Amino acid sequence: MAKNSGGSGVLSTSAVSGLTTISMFDVATTGGFNRIAQLGNVIHEGDFMYQGAVLSFTSTNNAQALTSLFFKATDEAYINGSQVASGNAGTSSGGSGVIGGQSAALRVIDYMQEFIFYDFDQTSPTNNRPGIETNINGYFQIF
Repeated sequence: MAKNSGGSGVLSTSAVSGLTTISMFDVATTGGFNRIAQLGNVIHEGDFMYQGAVLSFTSTNNAQALTSLFFKATDEAYINGSQVASGNAGTSSGGSGVIGGQSAALRVIDYMQEFIFYDFDQTSPTNNRPGIETNINGYFQIF
């Protein structure tokens, strides 16, 4: 990853190019329209996930939260360890993109404490999600 040369304060990456199964964990303070990551057609915004279709959920506007998103056959969203959505966010593959916002005006990198992504499903066949969330929460003490 490299800092975006456009001065927007976001990080550019191509680490998920071509992937359709992605697990994301982030700790951030966001509002409903703040874009956490846009990796080609894989998008995490404050209150939805997108991979060709929108899967909405209720965010924790303006409060620090641990958000866990799983882009897979049946997509899932968790906030602070509780499931807030399950359904279809599409199946488009990831691509080059940015972490920490979409532009200088829509950036949240100043409010992000952690961002982790995996190129495989952390919920199946072994459910690593609770352990990863417990580890992150042990440091940040969010919930």
